[in-house]
Amino acid sequence: MSLLAPGPIPAGMRPFTEEEAGRATYFFGSAPWGGPDFRDNIKPEYCDPEPPINAKGGVDYEGWRCVFSAVINEGMCNPLQNMHGGCSATIVDIMTSAAIAVHSTPTFWGIPMLSGVSVTLDMQYFHPGLLGKKIKIVCEIDRISPTLSNSHADIVEWDTGKRIASGTHVKAWRPAKL
Repeated sequence: MSLLAPGPIPAGMRPFTEEEAGRATYFFGSAPWGGPDFRDNIKPEYCDPEPPINAKGGVDYEGWRCVFSAVINEGMCNPLQNMHGGCSATIVDIMTSAAIAVHSTPTFWGIPMLSGVSVTLDMQYFHPGLLGKKIKIVCEIDRISPTLSNSHADIVEWDTGKRIASGTHVKAWRPAKL
């Protein structure tokens, strides 16, 4: 079952733990779109389980996915009452960063550069996101190493699966020098 399609939680996925949700929602409050309602509007829904430890003692997050929901509010819209393209780009930026932050440690994508810095953010727009519509934000970590990550996110209508926008995000990270 595609994560973009409407329906129940796909097999193999589970609700976010309280700790994972807390790490993910850390990013929402800094978003310029939606004003003070933005943080409370985006909800962590479900995610893949934590991957097992590999032979080298690390964890392979490639292919790890998570899903968030939101309702398009006036603060996210342009004068035509459609979700602004800049808001879509901000959602992709913040949500792919949140997906990385869920797995951060002090030595892997952690503070002071929590989830790294953007190298590129590429967007594609398909359909208008209408005011009042519930949306699903599906994020996937395509590749992550100790210094570079590639991820993508799709923004779709919750009830129909109609794609509103998609984006790919490349980020860089380096550990703190103390």
